[in-house]
Formats: sequence, structure tokens, C-alpha cells
Amino acid sequence: MRPEIREILNPIYSDQLKDHESVLGRDHVQGMGGVNLYWHCHSADEDTMQDSPSKCNLFEAESIAKFVEYLVLNNIPTDKITILTFYTGQKQLLWKTLRRNTNFRFTLFKIATVDSYQGEENDIIILSLVRSNPHGNIGFLANENRVCVALSRAQRGFYIFGNAAMVTRADKLWWDVGSVLNQAPAKIGYTLPLTCHRHKQRTLIEGPNSWDDISGGCRQFCKEQMGCGHECPLRCHPFAHEQYRCIDPCRRILACGHPCSNLCYEDECVCAACNLTTRVDKVKLSAAPLDEDNPGTPDQAVGSIAWQ
Repeated sequence: MRPEIREILNPIYSDQLKDHESVLGRDHVQGMGGVNLYWHCHSADEDTMQDSPSKCNLFEAESIAKFVEYLVLNNIPTDKITILTFYTGQKQLLWKTLRRNTNFRFTLFKIATVDSYQGEENDIIILSLVRSNPHGNIGFLANENRVCVALSRAQRGFYIFGNAAMVTRADKLWWDVGSVLNQAPAKIGYTLPLTCHRHKQRTLIEGPNSWDDISGGCRQFCKEQMGCGHECPLRCHPFAHEQYRCIDPCRRILACGHPCSNLCYEDECVCAACNLTTRVDKVKLSAAPLDEDNPGTPDQAVGSIAWQ
């Protein structure tokens, strides 16, 4: 694991862990501007599943689903992301929330309870703490063995979603973890900091609604010229323009001298005046986000996502 992730285990292992040289040069998490570890705090109340006594937290489930989409848009394959939680009810809610995103309809996710994930690890771990109540009851989060497992599964990026104010007051171990994260530069707060690939613009995310105008980048409009000649109308994004269906009128002048009357993305050019149709070789859409270090070419397909 990265050295900064190892540091949050110091309260458990009393500074006995040492960093192997192989972990020192790991790449930063794409789209996060070097923030590879963060506790995103909130005060939204927990709930109980309708068909079981297991706990869940809708705020965390919705926030995590949006965060996963952002990471995937920044070219992190879904199989490199694991979502952990202490509660089976939250695991079910996370599945349902992710499935509501049409871009993830046929995508597989790694969502597991902490108890079932012992001995495993992944590049990116997202931990949902769930517990948030006026009584300060943290349930399974008070079990040190479970906490140790939850905090030690990430290799490259680790992100916690939970009520830090309540959890750290209720348990000394969590207080110590929070104290480590609160050391400068602080890696804990009520806004999750993002940094877009294209403009290096920093965006602070408070909750699920803050993601509404984010497409893997920042809130600035792209405005770059696409291959078809039109200006990109999207907000900042890390994926290739070839993935976007340009809906501006086609600019091509046909052999008859008239402009095409179809939309830019359509496979055929049509002259409305002459009633002629011409098949043209237009760029096919791809489902591959850009390589973070090579923005001119797609890297690999992720799931079955088609961004339109």
C-alpha cells in the first residue's frame, strides 16, 4: 500500500510497519490531483433495510455511486475498484444504487462486506462506514479486527465515506485514525476534492447533488474543437471526443454543392434539396476513456459504458 495509507494503520501497529521500496513509486489515482487518501465526512442519518435489521445509509450509497462513475470516466477499470462496508444492508443498497445508473447497466462491481474481504486487496478501496445516529452507536465499527481489515486493503487509493464526528467520538481507534488524517495536509473533510485532467481545476464535492454537472472533469465547458470541426459543447471531460455523438448539423458540402442536412454523428449525408443520400466514413463511437497520460488516444474499454 502507499505510505500515506500505511500511516492510518500506525495506531493499530504502533509504528512497526515499514514501507517497501516497491510501493514508493505507485501512480496517483486519476482525477484526484494527488489525493490518494481521504475521509469524506457527512452527518446524514443511517437507516434500516426494510426486509432485514441490517443498517444502511442512502447518502453514502448515492455519493459512492457518483464517485465510482467519476473514477471510471477517468480510466480506472471497475475491476480495480472495491467497495467495502461493514453491513450487508449497505452492500445491497450499493448494488441497487449503482444499477440505477444506465451507464452501469451491464457492468460488474466488486462490493463486499469487510468480513468477507480478509486476505484480499485492490488498487482502489472505497469504505462505507454507514453508522450515523444521535446515540453514538457504531456497532461493528467498534471491532478492532474488522477495522484493521477495512483500513488495510487498498494498494493505490483509499476513500472513506462516513460520519467522522460521531465515529471518532465513539471509539478511540477511530479517533486516532481521524487524527492521522487531520495532520497537514488534511485528508479529511466535508468536501471531497477532485482535480480534472484537462484544466487541473479543483472541484469540491459536498454530496450526491454536487456531482450533477460533473462528467469526469470540472465544471468548466470544454470548448475544444472536435475532429468533426464543431466546438465541444460538454463540460470538462477526460474521455476522447470520438466518444461523443455530435448533434450539430453536419458541415460537409456534398458533390452537388449543397450542405448535408443530417446531424453530424449520423452515418449518412443527405441533401434535402436534391433528395440524395451518400454513405460516408464517419468515426465510430468507442466506450474507452482516455489514458490519463496520453489524452489523444483511448486506452481500453471499461465495462460496457457508452457516454452520449
